[in-house]
Amino acid sequence: MSSSTQQLTRSRTVQIWAGAVAVVVLMVLVSGHLLTLRDRTLVAAAVRGADQFRLALAAYELDYGTFPADSLDCSDALLDELRDPAGRAYLRGGDSLEFITFSYTPDEDGQGYTIVIHARDRNSTPVEANPYKTMVRAS
Repeated sequence: MSSSTQQLTRSRTVQIWAGAVAVVVLMVLVSGHLLTLRDRTLVAAAVRGADQFRLALAAYELDYGTFPADSLDCSDALLDELRDPAGRAYLRGGDSLEFITFSYTPDEDGQGYTIVIHARDRNSTPVEANPYKTMVRAS
């Protein structure tokens, strides 16, 4: 092989390897960004779910003068309990796939509660809601 052909072959090999490395680096950067966006979306869904429970509990408290008295670790169980005096649900069809864990704990005096939801993101971000705050907080 002539030296110019060998040099051209080496040059193409270097270009192919550089292109392959650039593609891998780009894929890693894009996938990391997509995972971050996915985490934010999952935390936002958990915040939205906690806020919906908070609003349903506020309606319950207006009708009954207190919050449900039992601690619950299942969002479906809380949904079953949140019914108006006519038996209609304050909140319909919770999507328990939006979070890993759920807990509802009433205050001892019946005048408050704490809801803690762990989002399905990579960090299992805890989201806390109670009647004393106007916004749900993600820790």
